[in-house]
Amino acid sequence: MAARSIPRWIPVTIGVTALVLATEVARHDPDSAGTPVGNPTMIYEAFDDEEGGMPASLVIEHGDLNAMLEAATNLGGTTGMAAARVEELMQAHFRSEEEFAIPPLALLRPLAEGRTFTAAAPAAIAMSDRLKADWPRMLQEHKTIREALSVLAVEARVEQHPDVLLFVERLKRHALEEEEILYPAAILVGEYVKVSGSKR
Repeated sequence: MAARSIPRWIPVTIGVTALVLATEVARHDPDSAGTPVGNPTMIYEAFDDEEGGMPASLVIEHGDLNAMLEAATNLGGTTGMAAARVEELMQAHFRSEEEFAIPPLALLRPLAEGRTFTAAAPAAIAMSDRLKADWPRMLQEHKTIREALSVLAVEARVEQHPDVLLFVERLKRHALEEEEILYPAAILVGEYVKVSGSKR
C-alpha cells in the first residue's frame, strides 16, 4: 500500500508516544530497579539485543513496582494481608501485559526512525490484535486492582505505613498511563504495521 494512503494521525501519534516513553527512560534510574516480572527478551528474534524485548523504561517500572509491593507484603499485619491480595492480582495482570501488551511498543523507535522489521511484523500484529481483543478484560483487571489498592490504602493509614501509600498512588498512575497512552500505542503499532506492511 502506498505510504500516502496511511492516515497522517497514525505516525504522529506513534511519534508522540515515542517521546513519552523516552521521557520515562530519562526519569528512571536502572541501577535502582527491582527484578522484572517475566522475560523481557521474549519477542522479535529479528532484532538484535539492543532492539529486542520490551522498552527498558517499562521493564524498570514493573520491577520497581514489584519491589515496592514485596516490601509491603513483608510488613505483616492487615497491611501485609492487603498487599498480598494486590500482589496476587498484579502479578497475573503483569504477565498478560508482558506477553502481548508491552512488546509491540519495542517497535516505536524503529518506526520513528523509518527502519525495517519485516520478520518482527507478524508478531507485533498478532500481539496488538490480542490486546485489542482483551482490552475490556485488561481494563476490568485495572478496576479490580484499584479496588484492592483502596483497601490497602486504608490499612496502611491505620498501621501508619506512608511508603505503602506512596506505592498505592504510584501504581494507580501507572495503570492510568497504560490506559491513556501505552495500550492505545501498542494497538496503533499493530495497525500501522498492517497498513504499511509492504513498505516496512
